[in-house]
Amino acid sequence: MEYRQLGKTGLLVSELGFGAGMVAGLFVRGTTDGQQRAVQRAVELGINHFDTAPLYGDGSSETKLGCVLKDLDLDQDHEVVVGTKVEYFAEHFADFEGWTRRSVESSLGRLRRDAVDILYLHNNIRYGGAGPHDGYEAITPDQVLRPGGIADALDSVRAAGLAQHIGFTGTGDADAVNEVLESGRFDVVQAYYSLLNPSGSIRLPASSPLHDFRLLVSRAAGLGVGVVAIRVLGGGVLGGAAARQGPSDTTSSQSIHGVSHAGEMGQAEVLRSLAGGGDSDLRDLAVRFAVANTDISSALIGFSTTEQVEVAANALAMGPPSEGDLDRLERVWATGFEQER
Repeated sequence: MEYRQLGKTGLLVSELGFGAGMVAGLFVRGTTDGQQRAVQRAVELGINHFDTAPLYGDGSSETKLGCVLKDLDLDQDHEVVVGTKVEYFAEHFADFEGWTRRSVESSLGRLRRDAVDILYLHNNIRYGGAGPHDGYEAITPDQVLRPGGIADALDSVRAAGLAQHIGFTGTGDADAVNEVLESGRFDVVQAYYSLLNPSGSIRLPASSPLHDFRLLVSRAAGLGVGVVAIRVLGGGVLGGAAARQGPSDTTSSQSIHGVSHAGEMGQAEVLRSLAGGGDSDLRDLAVRFAVANTDISSALIGFSTTEQVEVAANALAMGPPSEGDLDRLERVWATGFEQER
């Protein structure tokens, strides 16, 4: 396991991070024993970065992760890097600072910590704002950046010592997301990057039908903003049959990059053939692809079992994808996942 600087935060994070979200569901639906074994093994393998949110299981993920970290004596500063989030709904728009403070204090209580290392804005960012998109309430760049807006509210809890660093989830309209990024107000961005859509770092041809994230990963790294890759396994569709068929969150039928879950399943079949034909081949390639991008500080993976932790860590030893693999991938992306002939 290698460690990378998280932008300018001074934090060193493992190249693989442990996502405690809804799709893998270990910290929402799993047993205490299973949670402890998975985290213990992750730490043994060098993973020091854990990510959660109040949204995951209505606080269940934070509560259970906090208990496990404490039981394993991993709740002290600098032993692990823990990130959580704040999501804003219409009823919070009149008092961003008040809601941010209440939300983070509740999160800290569940996590059993005095502060989190990273506190993220968890909404999609769109110029249109107003109304849920892909399962999340969308907000505008103006709501984030204006005086008294969300960035100021996050700054206030950081100044109060409740969070060391602040970040945002880079989903929504690409131009709106990049406006927030380029404001310089945030230390870290969570950016979509996977075999299903690499446009956060790879410029796609104009003919490509894929949603264009407009080099968000590369732009962030160039600005010294730490990058945490999300949806590395595409919400489970790149993780093998068990992951694809298991229970998932309420937004799994949709995608944060504009492709339906069913559409992603079809794309995964094309990628599986390219990777070697097996579920394990595809999963390993997905992990290797994300970690090979040195603009990414840490690639979040959702784990359901201890075995999945070990499999992801073992994939690192295989090294980056070959030039031949990358050439074939670029042709697939350019054609919108048409099967090679």
